[in-house]
Amino acid sequence: VFFRDVVSHNRDFLEAQSMKGMWIEVEWKLLYSKIERAQARLERTEFQPTLLFFQLEDRKREREE
Repeated sequence: VFFRDVVSHNRDFLEAQSMKGMWIEVEWKLLYSKIERAQARLERTEFQPTLLFFQLEDRKREREE
């Protein structure tokens, strides 16, 4: 009886540890994807003024032609 209880307890503990590890991995994946999206937004924001400048210059050239 004692041995069975110890094995059962160990199995429950290992399952809990496994689930904890799985949730930590899921949280890291979510965090990493948020960081990637934020970085992409930042890069678009950095290049937005340059893009607008070139669009403005293109329009000026079209008017001159």
